[in-house]
Amino acid sequence: FKMAGLDPARHLLFLPWQGWTDYLQLNGVCDVFLDSVGWSGGNTSMEALSRALPIVTLPTNLMRGRHAYAMLKVLGLDECITRDLESYVEMAARLGTDTAFNAQIRQRIKAGHPKLYDDLEPIKVLERLIETVVG
Repeated sequence: FKMAGLDPARHLLFLPWQGWTDYLQLNGVCDVFLDSVGWSGGNTSMEALSRALPIVTLPTNLMRGRHAYAMLKVLGLDECITRDLESYVEMAARLGTDTAFNAQIRQRIKAGHPKLYDDLEPIKVLERLIETVVG
């Protein structure tokens, strides 16, 4: 922040641990969700998307760095999946400043909710596995 001429005290807000309801409400007032680089959010990404909060991710080669990537792929939001730190920052800035683009992404997230939250196929696959193993 200082290198960009920004005052961290004015532009950063660190909050204490939030209770579940407060955390969900916080997602509802944010402009963009920055997925952690190197260790992707699983539950936190699902909760952000449940509030139609746009996510920016930079996937890694390991599963722990690809949770948000997988969710964004299901939603068809490839533009929110970045390839390097520079494009990560560019997408975060665009989502934070371009209200029309942000609204478009939110609409696409909402439209994709059934694909992300109502898909029973993974449960059916797990059922078949359990039936095969337990038998």
